[in-house]
Amino acid sequence: AGHMVTAVDISPKMIEALRAERDRRGVAVEAVVGDGLALPLPSAHFAGAFSMFGLIFYVDRAAGLREMHRVLAPGGRVVVSSWVPVEELPFLSAMFGVLGELVPLPPGAPQAPLATAASCLDELTQAGFIDVRTERAVYAFEAPTLAELWDWFPDSCAPLGVVREHAGAAFAGISQAILERLTTRFGAGPIRVEMPALVTVGTRLE
Repeated sequence: AGHMVTAVDISPKMIEALRAERDRRGVAVEAVVGDGLALPLPSAHFAGAFSMFGLIFYVDRAAGLREMHRVLAPGGRVVVSSWVPVEELPFLSAMFGVLGELVPLPPGAPQAPLATAASCLDELTQAGFIDVRTERAVYAFEAPTLAELWDWFPDSCAPLGVVREHAGAAFAGISQAILERLTTRFGAGPIRVEMPALVTVGTRLE
């Protein structure tokens, strides 16, 4: 027997897309629009709670973790994924470098939240989880050409999505300039971008 999955996202468009894919595949997924800082879900109900590269963008990660703790049943497991420091991600580091030349960015290198095992342990423990452990994983993105990868990359990179939203029509030129510089650095393709990440697991005790 399978498990019932409830997916929550703050974006109605993301939920619409998920519902369409769910219906196409015929799988049991309840898709709900909601805020991770105030989940529209019952307390002590779920066996597992997952945030795959989502919690790292919360304005209040502690509140988000407390909400994940709240909805878990005793003994339930939490899984949180996060990126390693940007300097360990050559593709992102190069992208942010070019982006910083084109648009105003906050001073200093971008600091990735939950980028170390120590910070993951600290924040999940503070939220009430026990048996917290972190493992390193590598996610890989492949495409026949860098241009094809770049076509969808802004949709999967939240900071770049914010720049696109604020830049409006000017983003097309910014995007093209970044693509040209990345092509000079990494080649036109085929391309494989490896993105090391941390996967942290914890348990709700009570």
